Amino acid sequence: MPFELGNWESQVRKGLLELVLLTLLQRGERYGYELVRATRDALGSAIIEGTVYPILTRLARDGLITHRWSTDDTAQPRKYYRLTADGIAVLKEMSDRWLKQDESIRRLLMESTR
Repeated sequence: MPFELGNWESQVRKGLLELVLLTLLQRGERYGYELVRATRDALGSAIIEGTVYPILTRLARDGLITHRWSTDDTAQPRKYYRLTADGIAVLKEMSDRWLKQDESIRRLLMESTR
């Protein structure tokens, strides 16, 4: 069976979703579908709602984000998410680890192309 690059790429994106969602929320409070759209834009791919909402639920359960309901500007209530203090701390640690990994992988790839 040949290796599927599309499957590999999909797995990489899934692994980045938490980091992307927390980073988007660091910029300010957002409602659910707005996060779905922004995540699609950030990753340049077809991220589906059914992937994002369970992660938001888990991040809330873990105390990294919180939410509130609002009907301020729409007829339908929207759930707005925002980072907690724990979420900010975890995002910093995740970002630091990502940047170190990225640097190591870039170095490895550059060395292998010489």
